Amino acid sequence: MPEKIMEINPEKSTLTDRGAENTSTANLHGSDRRVEGISRSVRQVTEKSPWDRTGKLAYALKHLRLFYRFAVISWKRSTEYKFNFFLNNIQQIVTLFIYIYFWRIILNHIPQLQEWDFPTLTILTGFVFFNQSLMVVFWAMWTINRRIIKGDLDVFLVRPVSVLFAIIGQNLLIYRLFEASLGLAMIGVVLIRYHISVTLFKMVLALLIVFLGTYLIMMVTIFLQSLSFWLGRTNAFTELLQAGFLINRYPITIFPKLVIAFFTVFLPVIFIATYPTLVLVEFTVIRGLEVLGGELLIAGLWTYLVYQIWRRGIRRYENVGG
Repeated sequence: MPEKIMEINPEKSTLTDRGAENTSTANLHGSDRRVEGISRSVRQVTEKSPWDRTGKLAYALKHLRLFYRFAVISWKRSTEYKFNFFLNNIQQIVTLFIYIYFWRIILNHIPQLQEWDFPTLTILTGFVFFNQSLMVVFWAMWTINRRIIKGDLDVFLVRPVSVLFAIIGQNLLIYRLFEASLGLAMIGVVLIRYHISVTLFKMVLALLIVFLGTYLIMMVTIFLQSLSFWLGRTNAFTELLQAGFLINRYPITIFPKLVIAFFTVFLPVIFIATYPTLVLVEFTVIRGLEVLGGELLIAGLWTYLVYQIWRRGIRRYENVGG
């Protein structure tokens, strides 16, 4: 039987191979497009900020709930040792009366510091205590530069919350709010004891100014702390800033105008106690609103500066890998 010779047609084979190759190439291109589409979708999802995913209101509410949780944890931690908690509160009361006694001694030798008499200076001390309490509650903002240098921000960057909020929130000293209530109580006692008539609106206005003044000081602190992204260790800035804050214990309006301008714009401690006191007992409502308006403008400026330097600093921090 003759053997069958299988002929291979090169042309047909080539066409077949080319067809198969084209089909494979098309499949590969299709797969690439699908993978690229999936990657784009994943990237779009991962690039969305929490504001895009949950909405502004939900994002803010989440942080409020977290703040409440942090506050509860802080309270439990600070009241774990009852005797120490009691001594801390006693120490704040003693410190307040030392301040008041200091002003009494000064005014025994100097009848009056311009418009500042003993009741007004006592109210000033009450606002100082109120602000110091809030600053100590959020004491962790003084540790930002150390966390930047040590690379501790990595822990906070992977969390779906604001980095600054996480740093400050988990280290609250909520028990120091007792000092704030002590300051407000002292202000109320002085108003009643010396028959100083104030309206409810002026009281609210003074509290708004001191709250916003505390926010301003926090912005200045965070701005200087954020310089560690570029300069490394900046403890000298922190020490200078804390030294500058000491002037808020005194009525700043007794200083020259240039000094007043510096402590109004660049280190705005005048809004912590001096202006709230004057708004409460000296200024008219219109003058008080003018002070609040100027404070809002300065707060907007510092907020913008902090936002810019923190955003650029975080990018730099990520580039160098912490």
